[in-house]
Amino acid sequence: GIRALVVTGVHTCALPIFWLGEIHLNKGNLSAATQNFNTLLGLYPSHWRIPLAKYKLGTIYLEEGNLERARAQFQSVIEDFPESSAAKASRESLSSLE
Repeated sequence: GIRALVVTGVHTCALPIFWLGEIHLNKGNLSAATQNFNTLLGLYPSHWRIPLAKYKLGTIYLEEGNLERARAQFQSVIEDFPESSAAKASRESLSSLE
């Protein structure tokens, strides 16, 4: 399972964790998606998918109705990764909230 992959600590395990989050998100399983994206953030904070994972967390919080947490997450993406496509999407999401 995924735990065996994570325990190995191999950086190549980051993408499967991200894609599991995507699958769960697409199926509407927000809690599992949140767990996968947060696992990615915790284990691989410098991975190139982190900006998108953080953005996805913002969209999950938005879908759950947690506007303040969504705003904070989008702002974090913009501050930490200002040139990323995730920052652009975060700016758009923030402007739609105002």
